[in-house]
Amino acid sequence: MRNMYETPYNECMYETDVREEIAVYPEYIQYNTRCWPCRIDYAKFEYKVEWKKLFVKAFEYAYVEFGKNYEETDPFFFLKEWKFDEKVAEEHKERMIKNMKRIHEEQKEEHKDDPRFQWDFTKEDEDYRTKTAKERSWYAKTIMKWHEFKYVPHTCYSRKARNYIIRKIENKDFD
Repeated sequence: MRNMYETPYNECMYETDVREEIAVYPEYIQYNTRCWPCRIDYAKFEYKVEWKKLFVKAFEYAYVEFGKNYEETDPFFFLKEWKFDEKVAEEHKERMIKNMKRIHEEQKEEHKDDPRFQWDFTKEDEDYRTKTAKERSWYAKTIMKWHEFKYVPHTCYSRKARNYIIRKIENKDFD
């Protein structure tokens, strides 16, 4: 995985704070999304261009969270060399719940005089985190299949990024 400052394509998506980081190689595309300071998605895609459309299929997918004091955690490799790891997905789910409880307790302690932070972490909060972790697992399984590289809510590919990749492939201008 490359540092974001070394990535040839590194731009914000639309009007969001999510950055797309792209490197195009003859064998694969390295496509990262970085939402500072909460998460980074790393994906390596096999690719093909047909009728000016870019199709991709992931063979590696890692998700990185930021822990205490916004330090990067180790990546969760949901998908490694075409295989989805159920154990990693379960560890991720447990870690999300644990992290959210910890963050909540820290904020509760830090803002003792602010009633907005003085609530208890409930079953609903835990269910929400579990749902989010399950969606991440679903996403990892989904990108293992061939799909068009275009914007849909879970993939976050921008048209500008797609055009950049197609141009690099057509010109054989690999990184």
